[in-house]
Amino acid sequence: MRSGLRKVLLENVSKIKEVYEPSVPNKETERPFVVIEQVADTENNQATIGSERKINIWIYNDRTSFQELDILQKEIINAINFKSIEDGDTKNYFACIYKGVSSSDISDVEWDIIARPISFSIIALEKLDNKTSDKEVEVVSSYLENILKNKNGVTINVFKDNWNQNLTTPCVLCRTTKTERTIKANNLIEIDKTMKIHVVDMDNDRVIQILEHIENKLISDRKIVYKSDGNTLKLTLSKLIEDRDSDMLTLGQISVTFRNYASIKKNINPINKIYDNKGLKIKKGN
Repeated sequence: MRSGLRKVLLENVSKIKEVYEPSVPNKETERPFVVIEQVADTENNQATIGSERKINIWIYNDRTSFQELDILQKEIINAINFKSIEDGDTKNYFACIYKGVSSSDISDVEWDIIARPISFSIIALEKLDNKTSDKEVEVVSSYLENILKNKNGVTINVFKDNWNQNLTTPCVLCRTTKTERTIKANNLIEIDKTMKIHVVDMDNDRVIQILEHIENKLISDRKIVYKSDGNTLKLTLSKLIEDRDSDMLTLGQISVTFRNYASIKKNINPINKIYDNKGLKIKKGN
């Protein structure tokens, strides 16, 4: 993670001289420089997706004006916020999400230095492709792609099951969280599938617009009908709950339940031989 961040920061924030681990710099270190401090990992609950950890990026500069820190902070955020970054050591991908300034600015007279810590969440981007074996997720994702196509001239990518290494914003993720099956008759199963829909963007107003557009379309359409290879799958909306304050990357803001029905396939073997109560084979025609 550190090697990936170091590479991106040095390539995109020209004023930064170097990126260090916490124990390396001293009062003679050339400024401005950055220190990456890892905070305790977050223990995700079962409802979340992707592993998450917290970091602070400390910006250090000469003790002149805090306006210089403002400029560096903005450039760092622009360089890494919601960007897909490759770790040069592990070859894994991750994204950084800006969470604000984690504490007050610091002024150190002895080192003649000022510093500011800015906080980020790190989300692992674990999926190599955008395929899914979940047919309902495939259907709902196709539906979302259709209703979001060229919305206001903006391309909105729809991801399936998990975050992809090609993460770009704005984007949407669709994943299944729970499936319930109820036998309604001898050969009929009622299937309730609950999914989470994540809407991710740096522009909060646009996030709200996309959320409302998805919800209004789902409520007005009520059914998603998908036909493939002569088979028809009908998903009927049965419940929709929105939580705009929910974390967009790890939890998702929309919880939606679809209902559909499937028949139970029974293998019926024909009776070739019939025996009486004495175990004797009954001849055909008797």
